[in-house]
Amino acid sequence: ARQAEFGDFSERYTSLIDLLSIDRVGSSFIVDLVIFGLFQGWLVDDDMRRRGVNVDDGEMLLLRGVAKFVPFFGLATYLTLRPSLPMRESSNE
Repeated sequence: ARQAEFGDFSERYTSLIDLLSIDRVGSSFIVDLVIFGLFQGWLVDDDMRRRGVNVDDGEMLLLRGVAKFVPFFGLATYLTLRPSLPMRESSNE
């Protein structure tokens, strides 16, 4: 029904490529998404290590996977459910 109104996949893909070839804002948005997607996986692993999670042993594998591979909502879920930072011992004694 609705898909027929906009053509098949190849027609929609061609339309997207045409749009991105003339629209600088759309092109830069796609480039930004790709760059952030590449760094997001590294940032999540780094944050987990700082919080004391052993990433190499597969601790919190589900939360890590959701944060890395589900756009926006995965990172929001990670920020909500991530473990707290370890407490530092105070040197003001």
